[in-house]
Amino acid sequence: MAFRTLSIAALIGLAGPFAVSAQAVISIGGPPACDSCTFRFTRLARLGGDTEQEGLISLASIVVRNSKGDYYVAPTYAGGLVVKYSPSGASIAVLGGAGGGPGEHRGIQEITLSANDSLYVFEEGNGRISVWGPDDRFVRVARLPAYPFEARALPDGRIILQSRATAIPGAKGAPIHLLDVSGNVIRSFGRANGDGPAITSTYDQWRAIALGPGETVWSGHYNRYEIELWSLTGEHIGTIVRRLPGFHPYIRMTVPPQPVLRALTQDEAGRLWVLITIADPEGWESDQPHRNFNTLIEVIDPTEARVVASCLHPKLIERFVAPGILPIIEQKDDGGLVVDVWKVDLQGLPTTPDKDSRSNSAISLSRGEDQCINSS
Repeated sequence: MAFRTLSIAALIGLAGPFAVSAQAVISIGGPPACDSCTFRFTRLARLGGDTEQEGLISLASIVVRNSKGDYYVAPTYAGGLVVKYSPSGASIAVLGGAGGGPGEHRGIQEITLSANDSLYVFEEGNGRISVWGPDDRFVRVARLPAYPFEARALPDGRIILQSRATAIPGAKGAPIHLLDVSGNVIRSFGRANGDGPAITSTYDQWRAIALGPGETVWSGHYNRYEIELWSLTGEHIGTIVRRLPGFHPYIRMTVPPQPVLRALTQDEAGRLWVLITIADPEGWESDQPHRNFNTLIEVIDPTEARVVASCLHPKLIERFVAPGILPIIEQKDDGGLVVDVWKVDLQGLPTTPDKDSRSNSAISLSRGEDQCINSS
C-alpha cells in the first residue's frame, strides 16, 4: 500500500542548480536521479505496547539500537528510567531511576550508543553524562558542559556534542563541541562563516549531526537545507547545498512552522539519509502537532553530487534509530503512545549510476506518490 502524500509540486518540487561562489560547496539541483527507486517500510517492532512497561513512551522519547538488535528508549514518563526492549519489542530491562546518585538520572535529554554498545545518557538535570556498559551495568559519569541538542559517542569514549552556540565560554559561537572522556571540551567548531558574526538565532544554532567517515562529522542546519562536513580537528571540509521551494533560511518559527532539517545518518555505502519535517498545510492543528507533519526522506550521494531518491511520508519522523531504521510515535485508541520501529529498504537502485540522469527540471507531480511503500 502506498502512503498518502501531499501535493508534491507544492512541497518538494525542486529548483534547478544555482551558483555558489564559496570554495568546497556542492550544489545539487533537479529531481532525484533514480526513477525506479522505492522506499519499502517493514515494521520490526512496537515498543511500549506490552503491559509491563505500558504508558512510558512520550513524544520526546528517543530510540537507539545496539548491535544485538535491542532497543533503548528515553526519556520516558517514568522520569529517570531508560527502558530496554528486545528486537521483537518486549520490555526486558530498565536502567537507572530518578535521582542524582550513581546509576540514577534526572532530566534526560539525549541518549546515544557507541560502537561497542556502551550507552551514554545525557542528563540536563544533573549536568552530567552517565555511561552504561554493553552489559547494562553502570560504569561512570562524565561532565556535561552544555545542554545537549544532539550527541554522538566515538569508539574511544570521546563525545561530539551539539549545543547552543553561546553555551560554552570560549567557543566563539561555535555550535559543535568535541569532548574528552571526562566531558571536558577539547575544541569547538561548526561555524562555516569563520570569524564572521556570531550566531544569534535559536534556530540557526541547532544542527542535526551524524558521524562521517574517519574523524569527521556531518552537520545539517535545522533552518536551511545545508549540510557541512567537518573534521574533528575543526576544519570545514565542504558543504552540500540543496534547495526546496518553501524551505528558505529563517530565524523565527511561524505557524504552521517552516520545514526543519531534523536528522542525518550515513549508511555503509556512504550515502547520506536526510529527514525533513514539513507541516501539512491542509490539516494543521497546533494543539496536535505530531499528527500534522509529513516527513521528506532524501538519500544523497555526496561523491556523485546528486539526490538518489526521495519520498514523502505522512507521519512525523524526527530521528534515525540507526541507518535504515526509523522510529514513528503512534497514539493508541486509549491515548497512550507507542513507538513503531521500521526498517527502510531503498529498492530499485541501478548497479551503475547514470550521471546523465541529473536533471534541471522540476520534480513531476507523479514522482513520490508511490515511493513510500508500507509492506508490513
